[in-house]
Amino acid sequence: MLSEQEQAAFLQATQAVQQAVHRQLQARRDGDAPVRFVINLQRGVDRVCDEAGASGAQPACRAGCSHCCHRRVAALEPEVFRIAQALAEAPQALPGWIAVLRWHAAAATAIPEGRYWLACPFLRQGLCAIYDLRPAVCRKGHSLDAAACAAPDGDTVPQRLDLIARAEAMINGTALGYRAAGLSAGSLPLGPAVLLALTDPTAQSRWLQGEAVFSGLPRG
Repeated sequence: MLSEQEQAAFLQATQAVQQAVHRQLQARRDGDAPVRFVINLQRGVDRVCDEAGASGAQPACRAGCSHCCHRRVAALEPEVFRIAQALAEAPQALPGWIAVLRWHAAAATAIPEGRYWLACPFLRQGLCAIYDLRPAVCRKGHSLDAAACAAPDGDTVPQRLDLIARAEAMINGTALGYRAAGLSAGSLPLGPAVLLALTDPTAQSRWLQGEAVFSGLPRG
């Protein structure tokens, strides 16, 4: 739990990010600039993780350890479009990805509430196939005890609160900044959201016009 002082600092940081994002988006509404802009959030979260890794308790996460990739994975709407754009740049592989995403969406709906355990559709042989594009929530995710992630109650794993708080301030502030600029930036289930973005050719253009393109999907 955050202390009152830490909560105040968190809210202040969130507001600062919101204002900066809003200001930048107001000046960058041409083309798909709002989609590309979300890279700043992802780089910011990477920087927070790197700084945290330079001191204090070290994450136990290693390549091939993918327990967290079997939990529900979420992404902000501009992150979804960024991933969809990248996948569409390889048209020969696109039908395969769409098939995987459709299968994954159907499988996810059959899982009882509270018992979710399904590999992310982008997980391949224990590694992320879209690692450079992965959402901010994946970038901040970590554990100080890999064994705890594999436990049946792996929803509660030891993490560094300072890292989580700084990353969450960036993520929340970014989402609020997009909304202040008239763009929806909800947290969505990654697979179904990317599937919609890939199969609806009007999705991104409508989103850029301020439409709630993903209103039919559950929030992530």
